[in-house]
Amino acid sequence: MGNVRLSYSDLDLNGAIDPNTEILSENNYYPGGLLHKGYNNVVSSNANSQAEKYKYQGQELEEELGKDTYAFQWRDYDPATLRFGKIDRFAEDYAGISPYAYSANNPIRYREVAGDSIKIAVITRGPNNEAVTQNLYWGQDANGNNGFIDIATGNAYQGNDQLVADVTGALNNLINGGNVGSTLVSDLASDQNNSVQIIGTNGGNGADENSGNWVRWNSANVNGPPDNDPNNNNQRPSYIGLGHELAHIRDVWNGGADQTPWYNYTDANGNNQSIPRAEIYSTHIENQLRSENNLPLRTNYTVDPNGNPTGPNILFPNTRQSRYYDSNGNNNRNYRVIRRRKQTPFSY
Repeated sequence: MGNVRLSYSDLDLNGAIDPNTEILSENNYYPGGLLHKGYNNVVSSNANSQAEKYKYQGQELEEELGKDTYAFQWRDYDPATLRFGKIDRFAEDYAGISPYAYSANNPIRYREVAGDSIKIAVITRGPNNEAVTQNLYWGQDANGNNGFIDIATGNAYQGNDQLVADVTGALNNLINGGNVGSTLVSDLASDQNNSVQIIGTNGGNGADENSGNWVRWNSANVNGPPDNDPNNNNQRPSYIGLGHELAHIRDVWNGGADQTPWYNYTDANGNNQSIPRAEIYSTHIENQLRSENNLPLRTNYTVDPNGNPTGPNILFPNTRQSRYYDSNGNNNRNYRVIRRRKQTPFSY
């Protein structure tokens, strides 16, 4: 429940914590977040006043103007009333609960969801064969573990849906692979104004590049685009494909997703296809994900009908350097190619 907050430090660097001298602060809370009185008196002179502001469930205590509220995700929470100061942005889904309520008015049983912008809908059959939808959101459970949370209960998903398992594994791979993947997932999960639905498919991956509302992902698809390893047969883990599509979503949410043409090519069916500049951004993020996971780098966006790389190169030949981004991660206007005499390219 996050109702005990203990801060400590190995002050004498002996590899052990002495509870008599090395407890910096101790706070015990009622289920809704009010502080127990009478024995929460441990305050060490070695404590960090800023760090110690993070109290109940790890949220920051706001003491200015005598508020005594918590900066709980994107809403201020008052533990004295078990109410938020702003309405739940998903209030229309839970008409029977006040939009200001904390943990469905039952903080003993439920825990407020942390991060709710990456979602999956699990559809099962009820006793009368009716469709039953369970809405899940990516966040952390009461033990701080990443995973999908049932928004109705605040509990970690315990079912056996394969898509949930696959997406959970893929998101954790992105998070654990390095800073780029971790930041990508965090940016989307913590967004206060948008949400994205991950939909399973047996076909190709894709993303809603207009509104950023959905991603279509094939967890079994390990066939990738052209890369710089001639012995790799253009294979890549499927979570890299998910990362590419999630990069599109972040691009849309940030007001980007440049849909002006980058180049045209003829596909295997003889049809002319136009590739938007938004793919320059997503392939840039993809190559950063590949790099931090020690995978071959993507060299081109597409292949011709014979399977050969086609279209502009993403990398300068025989390098790990981007043709479109400089060393600070910035691109030229209209994605003009980096001028290496004057600019230092981004290295993956």
